[in-house]
Amino acid sequence: MRKEIKIEGLDNLNAIDDTSEGTVFRGKRVKEIDTIIKILPYPVHIRNKEEANTITFLREAKRLKHLNQVPNIHIVKIINIGLTEKDLFPYIETELVKGPDLDELVAFPNHPIFKLEEVISLLTQMSNALAHCHSAMVKHGRINSNNIRL
Repeated sequence: MRKEIKIEGLDNLNAIDDTSEGTVFRGKRVKEIDTIIKILPYPVHIRNKEEANTITFLREAKRLKHLNQVPNIHIVKIINIGLTEKDLFPYIETELVKGPDLDELVAFPNHPIFKLEEVISLLTQMSNALAHCHSAMVKHGRINSNNIRL
């Protein structure tokens, strides 16, 4: 797991998750807002526009920026997309959404039963968010209970 990063305008607090899709850090913008920073697991050589990782990163960055142009209340706001200063690993910085995730709400000691109206409301919000992403050609790779904040 990557333990330290340096990105202009951010103070790195700590690594909070490491997956095959990248390392996730909790950071703080110099302007005093809490953010989440996901560092992707491969370097990008921005001068080589034909390199596979560069092509993928530039395509995804363009699509993610499009999501911010038409905001959706069910999708976390993207603050910044860029490359780490030292080793050129791509990162995505989003606002920190406070509150429990679905994983926490269904875990002991909470009662994991939701009312039917709550389930319908949650699924409607999730499908609206996914439809918005898909309209920008963005596909979410990890839709699971710890990626859903309530």
